[in-house]
Amino acid sequence: MLPTLNSPTKKPYHSLLVGASMGLMALTFSQTAAAITTKSVTYTVDDKAYEGYYAKADKANAPFILLIHDWDGLTDYERKRADMLAAEGYNVLAADMFGQGIRPTVIPPINKNTHK
Repeated sequence: MLPTLNSPTKKPYHSLLVGASMGLMALTFSQTAAAITTKSVTYTVDDKAYEGYYAKADKANAPFILLIHDWDGLTDYERKRADMLAAEGYNVLAADMFGQGIRPTVIPPINKNTHK
């Protein structure tokens, strides 16, 4: 005999189906990337130009994070991290500590720039 809609055996499956559907919807919405705006920004300190990266969250009054690069300067890694933080609702400036256009790729220039 097949169960009917009024059958008590249908209720557990119905609840399970509804619960699983709601969980899947919540997971889908939480995985949706937030809209962000990014741009390179040039600024001057002591008459020297620097080029940072700004990632802005699509959120009014978003908290601000100043992101400082590691020994090899401002790279795609810092830009990616800034984008990730902006997607979470933060405004992020990935600062340039070496100067505009200075992007060392080998050890000797890196040492030179980090000991200033």
